[in-house]
Amino acid sequence: MRRGRNVGASRIGAGRPDSPERLTLKTRWDDPGAWGLLLVDIARRAAQAYARDGVQRARALARIKELFDAEWARPTTEAKDLTDGV
Repeated sequence: MRRGRNVGASRIGAGRPDSPERLTLKTRWDDPGAWGLLLVDIARRAAQAYARDGVQRARALARIKELFDAEWARPTTEAKDLTDGV
């Protein structure tokens, strides 16, 4: 994976304008694998946030991964492109 080009150009945003599961992604990374690195970083930071609230970090991270794997295997929703080609 190349690291030099537009490392910060990809963005992820979540909000609730119409749906609790609305998510906006824009990417400029050459390698889609970069998203895997980002998702793991987010999971680790979320686990650390739970640890500050008294949940064991390892337990929180294991639970995050458990549901990640379950969602990967059997998605509860399908992704829809709402950009209309934008």
